[in-house]
Amino acid sequence: MSLKPAESTTLTRRLHSGLFTLLFLVGGARESSAHRVVPAVLSLKEVTQNRFVVHWVPPSNGHGQGSPVDVRFPSQCELQQHGGGTVLHTADGTPTFDALVCTDPGLTGRVAFSSPGHTIGPVGVNIDWLTGADWFRVTNDEPPLVQLPAKGSGGDHLKIASDFLFLGVRHILGGVDHILFVLGLLLLVQTRKRLLITVTSFTLAHSITLTAATLGFVHLPSGPVEICIALSILLVAAETAQNTETVTRRSPWLIAFSFGLLHGFGFASALSSAEIPSTELPLALFTFNVGVEIGQLLAIGTAVLVWKYLPKYLKQERRAERFAASVLGSAATFWLLQRIQTWISSIPL
Repeated sequence: MSLKPAESTTLTRRLHSGLFTLLFLVGGARESSAHRVVPAVLSLKEVTQNRFVVHWVPPSNGHGQGSPVDVRFPSQCELQQHGGGTVLHTADGTPTFDALVCTDPGLTGRVAFSSPGHTIGPVGVNIDWLTGADWFRVTNDEPPLVQLPAKGSGGDHLKIASDFLFLGVRHILGGVDHILFVLGLLLLVQTRKRLLITVTSFTLAHSITLTAATLGFVHLPSGPVEICIALSILLVAAETAQNTETVTRRSPWLIAFSFGLLHGFGFASALSSAEIPSTELPLALFTFNVGVEIGQLLAIGTAVLVWKYLPKYLKQERRAERFAASVLGSAATFWLLQRIQTWISSIPL
């Protein structure tokens, strides 16, 4: 059913008024929130009875920088090669290899992670038992805390699904650049039909590259991808600021799909680095993608709610567009320059 002209105008004003305020709020967030945190990974491989090789990769903030983290194992387990004890302390960004030896009842109980003054973010824990069974969990607690299973237990599919569903929501809501791109596109939408097509196009595109990158079929270096994501926001800002009828305004779904392919590589960073066992990868990939879509819908829904409580004098369509274009352009320019600098500095001389 098509909309009447008056209904289309009302929808546009509602979206634009709510969006420009939401764009101001998220665009003013601190710069680090534009980067998705790459999860830390704790891998434990049982090589002999109750003896494990430990591989610990600290979390990264998107620039390849990590924070020191204390990993405290159950009291019946003791680390070797670092003078014994129960705490594994790592330096910034440096993977650490150790041996963990446990007495009865073996590797079971709690593993706690702490980093005073720092947010650790999600942590993946992978146990490869001597029997051949695999156990995997992702904790979204802060600070992270994982309850290990009884010895030799396999994975719990329901818990893995809920872990990655929440991780997907957290991933997109923590990536302000993705949110700004989606909300910026909505500024160019004039009808409910175009809104549905635009959001669907973005979802389809990033789902394709998220799946391809996670399964290892396609790989792009993160530096250029992050730069292109910033450029996509800058393009939307420029289009929003114009009064003329452009390709983006006529077919926002085309831009949504084109740049959605790039954004999918950004989403994939949370999965490709988590060392997910191959048996759990399809479930993790599906539920993570569902979580991303839920987070995306939450952002769009919030924009509509913000509109409802705006004072009447703010509900001016053109004023909203100009303000939104300013917020989008400023944030995108800052991220673009910062990411170019980060990428150049990472190139070996």
